[in-house]
Amino acid sequence: MSVVSRAVATSRFGSAKRRAKPGHRPRTAVAVASNLAIVTALTLRMVFRLPLRQTEGFLDSLLRLMELDLKAPDHTTLSRRNKDVDVPAPRKVHDGPIHPIVDSTGLKISGAGGWHAHRHKSSKARRQWRKLHVGVDDDGFIVAAKLTKSSEDDPSTVPDLLEQV
Repeated sequence: MSVVSRAVATSRFGSAKRRAKPGHRPRTAVAVASNLAIVTALTLRMVFRLPLRQTEGFLDSLLRLMELDLKAPDHTTLSRRNKDVDVPAPRKVHDGPIHPIVDSTGLKISGAGGWHAHRHKSSKARRQWRKLHVGVDDDGFIVAAKLTKSSEDDPSTVPDLLEQV
């Protein structure tokens, strides 16, 4: 992907930065990034699979290339605000019919009791686990998922997985 096409995603930053009112000095005395700026930064992070610090640097370099007098949100702000904003999940658009392949895997639930049982070789410990049922398309993209108790089998979850597709 060229630098030009990457910069298109960040052209929204011009109005995405909020500053304190003139004459009013906020307690932190720094600019506050809007939700749009945070969502855009986190979307770029997800698309390019970057850590938070590298996302900050990447965004700073894009803003400099675009000759915008804006500062990218720093990595601590991105981390803190990540839980407050909804970043849209990537979705694959299918042109034709989907032929999902359904499989499941067991997920062990461990806690303090699991360590104790392992350490003292106790056979009385309750083993808890869940099943993750996944529907995958021809390209390996996950199109449906369901977490169930360990007693459920694959055929009983297929209708629920097909509803998600």
